[in-house]
Amino acid sequence: VCMWLVLVAVVLVSALVALGFADYLRVYFPQLNQLPVALSLVGLFCIINIVGTRASIISQSAMTVVFLLAMAVFIAAALLEVELTNLIPFMPAGLDGMMMAVVPAYIAWTGVTVLIEIGGEIKDPAKNVPRALMIGFIIVVVFYISVCIALVGVVPWDTLGQYDAPVVAVAERVLPGWVVNFITLSALLASATSLNSLMLAYPRDVYAMSRQGLFPALLGKLSGVHAVPANAVIVVSIFIAMAIMMGGAITDYASMAVMAILLVQVVLAVAVTRIPRVMPEQYSVSSFRLSGTTIRVSAVVVTLSSLGLVIGAAIDDPAKGLFLVGLTVVGSAYYALRVRYLARSRV
Repeated sequence: VCMWLVLVAVVLVSALVALGFADYLRVYFPQLNQLPVALSLVGLFCIINIVGTRASIISQSAMTVVFLLAMAVFIAAALLEVELTNLIPFMPAGLDGMMMAVVPAYIAWTGVTVLIEIGGEIKDPAKNVPRALMIGFIIVVVFYISVCIALVGVVPWDTLGQYDAPVVAVAERVLPGWVVNFITLSALLASATSLNSLMLAYPRDVYAMSRQGLFPALLGKLSGVHAVPANAVIVVSIFIAMAIMMGGAITDYASMAVMAILLVQVVLAVAVTRIPRVMPEQYSVSSFRLSGTTIRVSAVVVTLSSLGLVIGAAIDDPAKGLFLVGLTVVGSAYYALRVRYLARSRV
């Protein structure tokens, strides 16, 4: 059920970043229709990820370098033009408004953990995964907070909300035209790298679930010289395309995805506290592990904060909460039926 919710979140997040890409591309080509652009981007990365992991990683690395360079230029120029009065009051919509904004904004901070999904394809994962997570999170904190301050510091928050491409709107005020084009390109790459990483990582979960027998065997097959789960990539891509064609707003996709991720975190927090007791041998020989006290404290903090955000979001928009409950019921029913089918088939 956790993986079911994760895949729901991934499909919704992929849809929103593809639509975000289309919004920024329309800065160059205003006449473009958003849906065909978003669908084409999904199709492109579907092909890239079928070709092989190496092709996806190379394109991801190149896009990320350009993106970070452009964002550094934007941040440096915009921070020099910040009007401190734009940051006062710090929470103009009050604490309730801030908490409602935290839910969709949270989606931007969760991507760093995507690295774990391809841990089995990383050299020396016990050392390199924790190291990369820490380095990645520090970069995210510095860049994301700096961009937020730069945006709101140059253009008042209530005016900024009227733009489909806010980074470009601010860049046009603080940078020459040719640099603005570079910044727009970086915004496109931000969406592209997010979508590519999701479409690289999470079909592996579909593949793994198939190998466990919980999804049809067709999704557990590897293809090509690079042994890529091509069928899983195609199926995930189809669902992303379906979500795009639903025509929802980006904030709606983000809120529902975050609620799903937060519910997953609650279940995982409970599960991880059981590892030292239920799996003592694996825990004792693990090359990377936290102490029992650290696990328990972390689990309590994660559970309380996640449940608080889910409840707040559901109260603010009951329709989204009911939608997520419905999907959870569907996933639970599928699981029960699948297990019964496997038992009858003696699998």
